[in-house]
Amino acid sequence: MSRHDDDDESWYRRILDSMSDYVFVKDTRSRLVWANRQFCSYYGMTPEELVDIVEPPTTDPDDVVHYVKDDYQVIVEGKPLFIPREPFTDHEGTVRYIATVKSPIRDADDRVIGLVGSARLLTDEDSVATSRLERQRWKEHLSELRTLVYDLPLAAAMFDPQLRFLAYSQAWPATLGHEGPALTSEFYSDAFEQLLPLRAHCQAAMESREPVSVPAIEIALANRPTVIVNIEIRPWSTPTGRCGGVIVLLQDVTELYSANESLRRLNDELLQFNYRVSHDLLAPLKTVLGYLNLCEEELADGNLDEMSSFHAKMRLNLERLGGLVEDVLNLARADAVSAERCPVDIAALVAEIQEKFAEPIASASVQVTAQIDVGTVAVERVRLQQILENLIANAIKYHDPRRELRRVEIEARLEQPSLLVVTVGDNGLGFDEALRDTIFDLFMRGTSTHPGSGLGLYLVKKHLAQMQGTIEVLSCRDDTVFQLRVPVPPSAAGREESE
Repeated sequence: MSRHDDDDESWYRRILDSMSDYVFVKDTRSRLVWANRQFCSYYGMTPEELVDIVEPPTTDPDDVVHYVKDDYQVIVEGKPLFIPREPFTDHEGTVRYIATVKSPIRDADDRVIGLVGSARLLTDEDSVATSRLERQRWKEHLSELRTLVYDLPLAAAMFDPQLRFLAYSQAWPATLGHEGPALTSEFYSDAFEQLLPLRAHCQAAMESREPVSVPAIEIALANRPTVIVNIEIRPWSTPTGRCGGVIVLLQDVTELYSANESLRRLNDELLQFNYRVSHDLLAPLKTVLGYLNLCEEELADGNLDEMSSFHAKMRLNLERLGGLVEDVLNLARADAVSAERCPVDIAALVAEIQEKFAEPIASASVQVTAQIDVGTVAVERVRLQQILENLIANAIKYHDPRRELRRVEIEARLEQPSLLVVTVGDNGLGFDEALRDTIFDLFMRGTSTHPGSGLGLYLVKKHLAQMQGTIEVLSCRDDTVFQLRVPVPPSAAGREESE
């Protein structure tokens, strides 16, 4: 026998094609790379048609799971595996049974890069009968697991050792934003690994035969809000006790996580609030007590000249204390205010607030103008009133005494039929640009030259959050301008054009 001029590949191919056994080569993902003539003929396919598929299309999916499970063992352990009996379906759907040997293929660096298998038909009737019983048990076992996974109310998927989809619940595509074709037999790494990297965790679960938990993983979905999930990866077993793959469970905890984060922030705010309020309440009280002691000393000495000055300073501190208590009460009421909308005449509401602040407006010599281009809208009146009162009061309070013309401008309009836009601006002291992003934080103040609790703008933002509204600082230096936007029902929104 002579090789003559054949190259090595042709020589070995002819040898393998001459064998009566079914010989095949697979890569590390259980995909066929090559098969001999006997294997191709059995499945009625060409070598080119077999390349890059896990198994021919006529193969029973349950049998494919069995093959992949054995492939994975050979690839991971790097040792040959003898399978004494397993089903083998030809291109006409006839099931026969074979004995198979699978061996790892290694590269020059001794790394496993695939496997080679050689299978031979079983002719012993006892072995064939045993194979049929084992196959039936296997199919029933897989059917039960698939049904369990499919019926789960949460996002769940069942995989073979190569992380091919065997089954998945209806919630799985919805949770991961999948709107494409069916996932069965697809590789997880091709479909979702980039979105939600789980391959390493799944391999760890299969190797240890223990569940693996991955808490609070964020999934950034296209054109959808980010989802947060807790992940549980559990290995599932074959009827013989070997690892058949994993079942992955995704529990959507987005709302729970958001609630916990909100609770944590609230606790932090409460601690800060308790400290600051305690300090701010005690400070004026201590000042008043100090002046009372001075008054007692002056009275004891019969000196009444300083009493009037002490009295004025005590009054000022008590007024500050009263203002702080009022702010704290308003803050406490912010979450308790009724969320019921009612028709509110915006022009009348602004006029009412101007009348309320008539004395400080006159005292500060501030010119207040209102351009109201909206009639009656359905909003939460108490919240909107407190928002506008805080913004207008700040505009008056922080006027610039150096300006001859001190102005406060209020504008209101409807933007689209369902968005109330209100702008409050002034040419007062303003605040530093660096505070633009934090000016609405708890106890944040724009200036230290005027007394204040630092609760007003925080309260404004809190009310707007309850109304699903927003507020933005349009300008903070020469002209301080705040603009708030509040959604209103289109049917209840009326517009009055100024004549």
